[in-house]
Amino acid sequence: MIDMLDCTDGRGIKIDEQYVDAPAKVILNVSNTVFKTEEKAAIIVKSKAGAEINLNNVDITEVAADNINAVWVDEDCAEFYDNVIVNGATKFLEGSQLVTSLEELEEKLEAAGAAGAGNTTIVISSDINMTGQTWTPIKVDGYNGADIVTVLGNNKTISGLTAPLFAGGFAGGSGIVIKDLTIDNSNIVSTNTLGSGAFIESVDSMDEITLINCHVKNSTITGGAGSRTGGLIGWTAGYNNVNDGPVKTYVTIQNCSVIKCTITCDGSVGGIYGHAGNNAWTYSLVENCTVKDCILNSTDDGSWRVGVVVGTANVGELTISNITESGNTLTQTGKTAPEGQSNLYGRFVPGSTGKLIIDGVEIK
Repeated sequence: MIDMLDCTDGRGIKIDEQYVDAPAKVILNVSNTVFKTEEKAAIIVKSKAGAEINLNNVDITEVAADNINAVWVDEDCAEFYDNVIVNGATKFLEGSQLVTSLEELEEKLEAAGAAGAGNTTIVISSDINMTGQTWTPIKVDGYNGADIVTVLGNNKTISGLTAPLFAGGFAGGSGIVIKDLTIDNSNIVSTNTLGSGAFIESVDSMDEITLINCHVKNSTITGGAGSRTGGLIGWTAGYNNVNDGPVKTYVTIQNCSVIKCTITCDGSVGGIYGHAGNNAWTYSLVENCTVKDCILNSTDDGSWRVGVVVGTANVGELTISNITESGNTLTQTGKTAPEGQSNLYGRFVPGSTGKLIIDGVEIK
């Protein structure tokens, strides 16, 4: 038991370098402790094996301004961030930028997507109400040096959103990662002609698009003219030109949900994903997701293209597994769904390269 730490010149506790390659999780129990640190976080973790940190009657509020209530995971272990479990405090990645207001969110996301930004991690530490405010989707300028933009939602909620959170981006080396974030009570309208979704409109040749534990509920999502619209993501494509590429785009959507939403446009409509894989080098995974009590409607005059998960699966590869769905209404003006086809997808247009797998079964 530790009764008092008064670390005015450094950190409180650090699970140090010798644990970087530790074969097993480090377990840290701290009780009856007050942290006072001026320069560092209260607890810093540097362990690829992860850590379990249990705090009981611990006060870590009197620390440096950027480290309020902070347990930090070292940047060297960023890819193992989820291996660190904290009971009793907020966990951040070292170097993260904290967001507590709409103004901060807009400022920091714009900077993260700008030319030359490199990799950026933003942590949303408070619910954000945008009611009455107009949102401009954030573009990630990967062509000019914006790399991976990571948003850690910290299980917070954005409400009153008027447009998709991200416009998307272009060029290899860039990406968008969003975890543990909910969008609620929003009327989201897009003017993007390629795609629209509550979290991301359209993606062209970005290395990584990851949504984990992201949710949309009690909202409407309306796509722009000619667009493909999904509850979470609109349109994605990789790039297979060998002369100035290629770029393999990996899309991962796990443990997400779309509940009590109305999604509509004049192109493909999906509860999760509008149009998956507009290029052969697009690899998408949608698993452990829920679509419930949604209205999905397309006014397209072509073939049927409305699905609980995806409106159109195209020339890339799409794997769908373990989807929970109920109470959804799927309509397309003047059209009916093909008999005997899974309602998880609208149409499958594979060309010579496309692959669609649902619960381990390849669709032919």
